[in-house]
Amino acid sequence: MSCVLELTVNRLKSLYVAPYVALTSLCGLYGLYLLFTPAKPIAAFGLAMAGLAFPLFLILITILSPRARTSSRLPLVTLLATIGTAMALWTEFNTGASALPGLLALACLGGLLLYTFWYSSFGGRFDSQLQVGSRLPNFTVQDTKGENVPSTSLMGSPTVFLFFRGNWCPLCMAQIREIADGYKALADRGAQVALISPQPHDNSRELAEKFDVPFLFLVDDGNKAADSLGIAAANGVPLGVNGYEADTVMPTVIITDEAGRIIFLDETDNYRVRPETSTFITALDAVNGRPAMA
Repeated sequence: MSCVLELTVNRLKSLYVAPYVALTSLCGLYGLYLLFTPAKPIAAFGLAMAGLAFPLFLILITILSPRARTSSRLPLVTLLATIGTAMALWTEFNTGASALPGLLALACLGGLLLYTFWYSSFGGRFDSQLQVGSRLPNFTVQDTKGENVPSTSLMGSPTVFLFFRGNWCPLCMAQIREIADGYKALADRGAQVALISPQPHDNSRELAEKFDVPFLFLVDDGNKAADSLGIAAANGVPLGVNGYEADTVMPTVIITDEAGRIIFLDETDNYRVRPETSTFITALDAVNGRPAMA
């Protein structure tokens, strides 16, 4: 029963974000339109602020200034949407203006809160087979040519395993770019980097061509490795993302030592909150007995 409920919730999440972005954008644009009509300017501006706060945030983090992480609760975006909603509602209650801007602004704010507290969260990740100090469970993935690569073949040197959702995820791409920029520091500590995603092989080949670093670009065909490790996200690919299977993986970072023992683990419960590369270096230094960030 709990499995069916989880699948249903994940399916609802996959259907949520695209319609919400479209609707809140339309509400924001409608607010801008009202500024040029006889409607009350405070209500119109409030609706524009409440409606456009989240779409503008997405444009900022994906296009204008791509980044690998955000705050978990988006306080500034929420504050702007709340102020905008209050402006629209205040105008309605104090001047007898149309209730529509206030209701639309309230819907935008409610949708933002759902995104922040529900959509972005994976909830408790209690089914993982991963524990710091234990050996990494065996699994098999594939290289970009479709050849099997057992996890045991990656032992012998420290390894940073990054399980990411796919090329479609801008936060994942920004995180990979960060790791690529810090690759020399990782290589100086003898570490190799394995990027693993359930996306099609062509997408991983495209990624390998994009980043000119000696990473291992690996494919978790059928999400089997993620399933075995307890880090799979059923129906985790959002509506509107084409060319990918519905299931993906929860962003996860595992660092193992030469013997395959897990020395660092990050199982974020929010896909927008991810560790920095400096954290990986600190973990490697702690095991190697080097001064942190030497």
